[in-house]
Amino acid sequence: MLVCSIGIATAILVVALPVGATSAAPTQWADTSTPSASSGAGLSGVSCVTSADCIAVGGTSGDSPAAGPTLVQTWNGSTWSVIPSPSPGTSSNVLDSISCARASFCVAVGDYQNNGGGISPLIETWNGVNWSVDTPASPLRADDMLGVSCVRPTDCVAVGYEGAFGSFQTLIETWDGSAWSLSPSPNPGPNDELSNVSCVSATDCVAVGSVGTLTLIERWDGTTWSVDPSPDPSNTSDHLSGISCVNVRDCVAVGQYANGQIEQTLVETWDGTTWSVVDTPNPGTSFNQLTSVSCVKSTDCVAVGNDRGSDSSSTLTLMESWDGTRWSTDPSSSPDTENQLDAVSCVSSHSCVTVGDHANGSVNDNIPGGGIKTLAEIGSECQLPPIAPEAPVTLALPVSALVVIGGFVAIRHRRLRSSKG
Repeated sequence: MLVCSIGIATAILVVALPVGATSAAPTQWADTSTPSASSGAGLSGVSCVTSADCIAVGGTSGDSPAAGPTLVQTWNGSTWSVIPSPSPGTSSNVLDSISCARASFCVAVGDYQNNGGGISPLIETWNGVNWSVDTPASPLRADDMLGVSCVRPTDCVAVGYEGAFGSFQTLIETWDGSAWSLSPSPNPGPNDELSNVSCVSATDCVAVGSVGTLTLIERWDGTTWSVDPSPDPSNTSDHLSGISCVNVRDCVAVGQYANGQIEQTLVETWDGTTWSVVDTPNPGTSFNQLTSVSCVKSTDCVAVGNDRGSDSSSTLTLMESWDGTRWSTDPSSSPDTENQLDAVSCVSSHSCVTVGDHANGSVNDNIPGGGIKTLAEIGSECQLPPIAPEAPVTLALPVSALVVIGGFVAIRHRRLRSSKG
């Protein structure tokens, strides 16, 4: 029996170490830890360039009136560490997504509360040593950046939305190595937003989100953005949250849809011609959603999210894997009553990291053990020993940065999905 050696690391987070196995996903998952904020914290994005080089981003929470900082943690293959990152906002700063083209170049996007009390887009760049704030092409708008994809340091695409609730418009900005520029994008309905994007080259990107209560998929061909026809299982509450493309003919998008009163997982695949819905497990009896997906090849994907039972007494983490034939549910840790996985990044079949948060149901971070915390899991094909958590680090963010969505707590970047039902 193999026993893996792993480092101490707290956030929700899953690291699958390569062990030379042949299955499409790790068969063993165990808790690990990364530095956690005593006042509450969550991670909402992660990007790995190797199994020993990952960066996770998010925000912190609490009831302090001071500005809540962004949260950035790095993985070196054995430990997680918090690294300083800019926080330009007056009361809240959140990084929702990150993409690393290489170890010395990453872009993270999100939003912050500006001096006028509104929301402004936040773009930060990592040069291998320090984080710095970039100037977005739309710095004065009521915008939110939700997803980013970089194929190289001179080619990045960031997506999100602009405008007020009820009249959202898609927002796309591109990076050419020196500046961010607005990229015109379609708005087929009165309430459009893009949640994430995946690029396989500078001339081939796919962004996903929703238009009203329907799914929205837009494609970049190097010149213009256009809308791809996409299936809508319910036509009442369909949303795509994550996208991963391995080439121009193979993409997987994930999200959720309403089947009557029950939210169910949604997976749509692209074969180079059309998008099709693929059957997926729904372990929750009242609520299921997939928030992120990462594919290393067309027959090897991992998707993450959460699910809830009919009594709504707890929300559990949800992890599903694709082997080229079917989606199946993988074991994942749920240490509290409210748990969620928000993002996943895989560099090989057996090296993935997924991040999120967990809570005991209380949003009062002054209560010992209350509020949002970070969590970590590690997955492999060998038996993994339990790992004790480290002492927490202290960070703070106003309670206004939190929302409650159907009984589970989430960092503010979930407010868009919550408000759209």
